[in-house]
Amino acid sequence: MDKKSIYIGSILIVVVFLAFNYYLKYQNKAYTKDILKNYQVTTGHIVKYSISGDADNRILVYSYSVHNKNYNREITPNVYYDECQQDIKMCENKKFHVIYSTNSHEMSLIDLTHEINEIDSVYVKNNIKKFE
Repeated sequence: MDKKSIYIGSILIVVVFLAFNYYLKYQNKAYTKDILKNYQVTTGHIVKYSISGDADNRILVYSYSVHNKNYNREITPNVYYDECQQDIKMCENKKFHVIYSTNSHEMSLIDLTHEINEIDSVYVKNNIKKFE
């Protein structure tokens, strides 16, 4: 391979990486926007927490119910609950606000910054940007 081919290949890799990164950000914003159009509030709890690969790649699964039907969602959280990885029972009773789309109940966002004991709709409206 000559230097020109390596240079073009490198540029192509960077362009693909940036395009993919932009796509993921766009998808996340569209997902959030769809939920915020029409949402209801419920409570959710952590059902699984793990670290895969390096220590910064955390996976959290939370569960919530709508009309007696259970839903789960897996996210990469911005808030860390590493004690849950050691023993998930430490986190099973932690409850958090979850907002879900009234059009598609499996679409949801959770606020992991505020553990709750009951639903507080005033809190939700005042802190909607904390949901992920």
